[in-house]
Amino acid sequence: MGGDVMSSGISLPAYMYEPLTILQRTCECIENNYILDEAAKQTDSLDRLAYVAAFAVSAYSGTSNLRTKTNFNPILGETFEYLDERNGTKYFGEQVSHHPPICAFHVTNKDWVFYQNSATTTKFMGNSLDIDTHGRSHIFFPESGDHFYFTNPCTRVHNIIVGSFWVEHYGDISIENIKTGETMVVSLKKAGLFQGTQYGVSAYALDSNKKKRIKLSGKWNDTLSLEWLADTTGKSAKTKIEVFKNVIEPLVEPYYLNKFTTSLYDFPADCKSLLLPSDSRRRLDRIFLQKGQANTATKWKRKIESKQRSDRKARTDPWKPVWFVKVTADQSSEDFAKLLSNSEAVDEYAALKDDSNKASFQNMWLYVGDYWKQREKKDSLLKSGKVLESEKFLAPVSIVDSACDFLHYSRKRKASSTDTALTSSVTDESELSASFLSEEQSPLPPSRLSANDSERVSVDGKGKKRRGKASKTKTKSRSTSKSRSKSKSRTASSEGAEAD
Repeated sequence: MGGDVMSSGISLPAYMYEPLTILQRTCECIENNYILDEAAKQTDSLDRLAYVAAFAVSAYSGTSNLRTKTNFNPILGETFEYLDERNGTKYFGEQVSHHPPICAFHVTNKDWVFYQNSATTTKFMGNSLDIDTHGRSHIFFPESGDHFYFTNPCTRVHNIIVGSFWVEHYGDISIENIKTGETMVVSLKKAGLFQGTQYGVSAYALDSNKKKRIKLSGKWNDTLSLEWLADTTGKSAKTKIEVFKNVIEPLVEPYYLNKFTTSLYDFPADCKSLLLPSDSRRRLDRIFLQKGQANTATKWKRKIESKQRSDRKARTDPWKPVWFVKVTADQSSEDFAKLLSNSEAVDEYAALKDDSNKASFQNMWLYVGDYWKQREKKDSLLKSGKVLESEKFLAPVSIVDSACDFLHYSRKRKASSTDTALTSSVTDESELSASFLSEEQSPLPPSRLSANDSERVSVDGKGKKRRGKASKTKTKSRSTSKSRSKSKSRTASSEGAEAD
């Protein structure tokens, strides 16, 4: 009771997950980023504050009581990119720490920038689970210079053991425009015993004199409206606007994901040569779970976790993220400016120059990379047929052959394979890695294979593949029994520790 499930050291089987990592899940918060497009159009900073508040609340609208599975914990150094074709928004995230688990992401748009750190912790409460992302977010509008900072509320998952499963978000989202001093505290109401007020939202935008000027109301899973209580430079009193409407659409089974969420694991052919080796889409446990092969996914999950543990033991220096850097108390504005010398992100960190704002940045991991510039160069070279020249871009040396280098597993298979016909006939990287896995590891006992898992090939004592029932000879039967016993022993021991 009260323990943190994420740091408990328990390695769960893949069937308990969605085919998404937590990095991909954080990208869901930009699904309704059109609200920020509207915020950028406002001429009054108070009006902009109200729209930012609506956007912050809308991030929870995708919560579904049908989504009962968790997400894969990202591997240290894992990354994820997403291009929103609706308005050119670009998301890039990296797992910058494993203990504690911290995701950092940076989102760019021509009119605004949004960046966040989340360090999720959980608390088991018996029949419920409390989740706190400890999220710290910044939204910056270059044209006006308005810079908003806010924190995230809590989430409670009810009836995880007995009763009807449902999820609520509750607590405050405290938003401040650190340029003007205007504030807004959004209260997400707690349901209580009878769920009478669940999903309710209420908030007031306060000017620098702490007077109520704009009201936000509605439900985070349905509709959010803004009402002006007094004139601003952009709106007159009594103006009412429905700023957000949650469009209910068919969910994709078996995980009950909406259209936007399923797009997070789309893997277009033209992206395979551009994505980093560490991109979440390349994770083999996630790929096989998406294909419906849960047992094979579990094997790969344990293999990747084991690799991460061995990496940690072999590491002599602390892990250094590739694309993000941590803001520390002893770091001067000049020191941070040097880190930004080759970065795409500059203006959104201008507030760091003012010592009074440093508290909102303290210990945050900020994007200082040039990922999108490198990606554009690589794409241009590939389209020009300059493949070798393109290989020097998006190729961080520090992750090569580490656990988050998801291509190294298939490279290892290619290097060790003596069957060139097999290697050349396999075009999908997950198929190539599956072949390697089936040769390197004994399969789980037949009783644990699911009906939809196509991995039904076992390996005999001589390393040859065979199908169907066990051999009739007593010698082979005893060999198979011992193999299964060892496999069970390995499975039991691997479930005792989560990866580092």
